[in-house]
Amino acid sequence: MEHIHLSVFIVVAICRCQGEQHFSSSETLHFKFANHKWMKKIQDLPLSAISIPGTHQSNRHSQTSPPAFQAWGLHNQLDAGIRFFDLHVTSSNIQYVKTEGVQESETFFYAFRTLQTFLVKHRKETLLLRVTPDEGAVAQVTEWLSRGDLPLWRDKDVPTLGQVRGKIVLVQSSTLNLGLPVHVTELDTEKDKKETQMKENIKLASQNCEHDMMLTYTGSKGGSEEPLEIAKTLNKQVDDYLLELKGDTNRPHCVGIIAMDFPGPKVIQTIIDFNGKLGYMSKKLQDTDVAVPETFESDGKEEKTGNHPSEDNKHPSEDHKHPSEDHKHASEDHKHPSEDHEHASEDHEHTSEDHEHASEDHEHASIMNIHLKIMNIMNMHLKITNIHLNITNIHLKITNMHLKITNIHLKITNIHLKITNIHLKITNIHLKITNIHLKITNMHLKITNIHLKITNIHLKITNIHLKITNIHLKITNMHLKITNIHLKITNMHLKIRNIHLKITNITNMHLKITNIHLKITNITNIHLKITNMHLKITNIHLKITNIHLKITNMHLKITNITNMHLKITNIHLKITNIHLKIMRIIHQMNMNIHLKITNIHLKIMNITNIHLKIMRIIH
Repeated sequence: MEHIHLSVFIVVAICRCQGEQHFSSSETLHFKFANHKWMKKIQDLPLSAISIPGTHQSNRHSQTSPPAFQAWGLHNQLDAGIRFFDLHVTSSNIQYVKTEGVQESETFFYAFRTLQTFLVKHRKETLLLRVTPDEGAVAQVTEWLSRGDLPLWRDKDVPTLGQVRGKIVLVQSSTLNLGLPVHVTELDTEKDKKETQMKENIKLASQNCEHDMMLTYTGSKGGSEEPLEIAKTLNKQVDDYLLELKGDTNRPHCVGIIAMDFPGPKVIQTIIDFNGKLGYMSKKLQDTDVAVPETFESDGKEEKTGNHPSEDNKHPSEDHKHPSEDHKHASEDHKHPSEDHEHASEDHEHTSEDHEHASEDHEHASIMNIHLKIMNIMNMHLKITNIHLNITNIHLKITNMHLKITNIHLKITNIHLKITNIHLKITNIHLKITNIHLKITNMHLKITNIHLKITNIHLKITNIHLKITNIHLKITNMHLKITNIHLKITNMHLKIRNIHLKITNITNMHLKITNIHLKITNITNIHLKITNMHLKITNIHLKITNIHLKITNMHLKITNITNMHLKITNIHLKITNIHLKIMRIIHQMNMNIHLKITNIHLKIMNITNIHLKIMRIIH
């Protein structure tokens, strides 16, 4: 079961990687990215107003003669969602002739049959075809495309999608005047200017595509340029620019036909997605990315909840009133010494004899001021005591936090022990898998040796088969010669009766040769059976190789788990060090604060003793 999950994971990862590609260098297309029916969901708009992905030099792919402009053949291009095809036809590759220079998959007739077969299966789709024949092929291609029994649109007026579903729409080229006229833009050969020129060409197409057919080539012109290397960079730039246009507030509704070299699933899907919500393109308001406004209930809730802080803020203002009232009491108490001082001055004016008494009252007033200051200091002492209590509470909270951290530390330690046990179990499993891996490797080597032996036998049988085939060809030639002689002898049979006996003997020899031919045919059948056995052994060898790869992947995963375990251990050590540092800092802070408070308390006690002494002196 674990092997199955691992295989599914690997397949999904490969699919995601291929789905993110802007270019494709692989000859195969994964089924996950097949897009056979995307035009079925689009309404019957003018064909020019639809954004269509296409390929440049469509029939020059990796399985044909170089240079190659595409990785996929025509079948894979159709399956991936390509709907515009560009064919360059010469007089030598119109139809297939057994020559060394041209393959059947490069020919015009092969490409046309492939497109026609696709439309038979998918009648809601339409394909656009631009054929550029050379001078020697113009007449023959024009005659073929003018046939009335072909599902073609040859008119020059832009049709709606509904008019051409299930048909091939011809697009005019420089040498073929059949079909729709199109405005074509190509890129310059200078590599530095390609991105800027590509953006300008697509922008121009987006401004005119609602009424005119627009074709933008983003591929290489050939020559010294390497199409694949240019496609690796330029296809991503095309994708990024289309996403930028789509995200613009004044986004266009179409970009016309974009023909590319080596397109990947990502850029093809971006062009298709530029058509907006498929089936709703005619409604331009729905095509734009308009955000739906939220309800006003959430705003009302925020306004309601916003009142609470203002109500809470009333309490501090009321609390601030208490210090002002305390200050009033202190100022009223402070007035008493001044009144006594005025009373002493008035007594001094009435009589000079009471001057000493007035001076004593003045001293008494100054002592009362000192007393008030001492009271203020006592209030400060009370505040400091409160601060000390708060600090003690904070210290208790920190101690509780410390206990909690210690508990967490114990839990982490337990987890660490569990992970260690798991690690040991995984290590044991890893050893077992390694042993299995070694056994499978040995089996793989044995099977490889058997495979090599069978291959050698197969080569020997192939050589024998070739020799028998040569003998068969020689006998066949002899048979043809004897047949010719037999015809001549038959014509001469009426004139030369004496030769009849010789001809009869030759006929008997012919029958013997025919029997030898039948025996050679039986040997050929035996050879085919041996070839089938060889293919079955090869398939078994491939399956064992796949099992070997899966076990190797499991081994890599176990190694990753071991690395994660080491990382967790390092994090655990770091947390322990941080915890020790925090405890040291808290302990030092508590000791310093406690010493400072103790010093302040001693000073206050000294001031209190001085105060008591002064009070004793006054009494």
